[in-house]
Amino acid sequence: MSDLEKSILATIAFYDVLDRPLTGFEVFKYLIKVKSSKLKVKSIKFFDVLNILENSQILKEKIEEKQGFYFLNGKKDVVSQRIEKQKIAERKWKKIKKAAQWFWLLPCLRGVFVNGSLAQNNTKEESDLDLLVIAKAGRIWTLRSLFVILTEIMGKRRRFQGKETKDKICLNHYITEKSLNLPFRNLADASTHFHLIPLILDVNSEISTFKNIFDKFWLKNKWVRDYLEFFPEVESRNQRIVKPNKFLLILAKIGEILLNSYFGNWLEKKLAKFQTTRIKKRIYSKEKGRIITDDTQLIFHPDSPEKKIIEQYNKNILKLGLSDLLAKDF
Repeated sequence: MSDLEKSILATIAFYDVLDRPLTGFEVFKYLIKVKSSKLKVKSIKFFDVLNILENSQILKEKIEEKQGFYFLNGKKDVVSQRIEKQKIAERKWKKIKKAAQWFWLLPCLRGVFVNGSLAQNNTKEESDLDLLVIAKAGRIWTLRSLFVILTEIMGKRRRFQGKETKDKICLNHYITEKSLNLPFRNLADASTHFHLIPLILDVNSEISTFKNIFDKFWLKNKWVRDYLEFFPEVESRNQRIVKPNKFLLILAKIGEILLNSYFGNWLEKKLAKFQTTRIKKRIYSKEKGRIITDDTQLIFHPDSPEKKIIEQYNKNILKLGLSDLLAKDF
C-alpha cells in the first residue's frame, strides 16, 4: 500500500468514528499525515486522491462509495445520516448567527469561533452549540461573567449539569489574545481545531500586525501540521462571520474603556476568586476530563471525547491491518 493510500484510508477511518462519510474533495482536504511518509504537501493533488479512491483495488476491499461519499465497508447508513445532519446544521447556523449579533455588546471580546459538530456540519437535533471564545488578555474572567449573564438573559446558556442541550450555547473554552497556543496536541484535537469556523472577529482588537485574530491563532498552532497534511485555509472560512452592529460596538468600546482601569483590575480579581471557588465545588472539578482554570485559559470539558475518539480510531486502524498508523500520542 502506498503512503497516499494509507493516508486516505486513515482519514476515512478517523471520520468513521464521527459517523461522517467524506466526499472525495473532503478526503483530500482532511488528509491525515502518515508519520513515516515521504509525501510532500505540494506533490499531493486532488485528482491523485480521487484516482486512488476510484481505482485502488486495495482500498476497494476496505471502503465503499455511495452518492459521492466514501466510508468504511458496511456503513452505508451514514450517508443518509450525514445528509440529514447537514440540514440540521444549517438550521442551527441560523440560530447561532442570530444570537451572535448580541455578542458585539461585550467588552474585552476578541473573537468567537464555532467548534465541535456544528463546525463540521455534522450535528444532531439535540446537539448544543460549542464556542471557543478569545478574550482580551487580563480580562478572561470578566468576559466569562459577561457571557454567562448575556446567554442567561437570552435563554441560551448551556448548563454543564443540565439535561437541556438542544441549541444551547456551550461556553466551555476561553483563551486570551496573548495565550493562543492550545495545550492538548494529538490527532483528535488537531482535527477539531482544523474545523474551527470564525463567527466574531477582532472586537476592539489591539492587534495590528495580522489580518485578524483567526490568522494569529493559526500562526500559534502550527503543530496541527504534525497530524494533518494540509493547513486550514483561513480566508475560505469567513462566510459565517457575523457583521458588527455599530451601536453595540460603541457600547462595547465604552465598556472596555471603563474596564481598562484600576476598577477593571479589581473586578477581574474578584470575579476570578468567586468563579474559581464555585468551580471547585462543582462536580466537573472531580471528573476525568479536561478542567483548566487560570488567567490565560479556561477549559470546562468534564466529558472530553478526544480520548474515546482516538481509541475508536485505533480500533478501526487495527481492523484494517494498519498497525503502523496507530495514534500513540494521546
